[in-house]
Amino acid sequence: MHIAELLRTRARAQPSEELLCFSGAFSHAVIESKGRVVREQLLEASADEEQRNDVFSVFVEMSQNIQSYARSAFGGVLAAERDPDAHGALLMLKHNDRFVLSAANHVRATDVAALKARLVALDGLDKAELKKRYKLQLKAPVSADGSAGLGLLAMARVATAPLHHEFLSPVAEQTLFILSVTI
Repeated sequence: MHIAELLRTRARAQPSEELLCFSGAFSHAVIESKGRVVREQLLEASADEEQRNDVFSVFVEMSQNIQSYARSAFGGVLAAERDPDAHGALLMLKHNDRFVLSAANHVRATDVAALKARLVALDGLDKAELKKRYKLQLKAPVSADGSAGLGLLAMARVATAPLHHEFLSPVAEQTLFILSVTI
């Protein structure tokens, strides 16, 4: 199943709640363009300022993660330029007074265990503990791949429910990774 089909299937449950669904290469220009759409949709959906800022920051983080994984998996080249199935997708829904952002992209199968461990380590942490870990991570050295390791922590800090994640169908040394954040 292609990423766009997967996310569209989720959106069909409440199609009137779908605010954004994008699938493709996440270039800087695309992120910027879709970011404007996200801001407009949040204003139309009557989100308060804090919620708009939180949703937008999660959108940016998810988009950058998709872009980063696409580049790292293919030696610095955007994945969609090398493999049409190696792009990302992002879905934004409004359900009652909350927003749900879901991102899907392929990750290297060799990265799954470490990514899963980072996500599991966040499960069950309260806001105070997330804040403490975020501040500690700010002082940690940047990893070899240039990541500060703050993205998942930042998303968990603004989430109003635990982060939901899935790893599906390892194919050709890649696994489909889905992350959903409720704000």
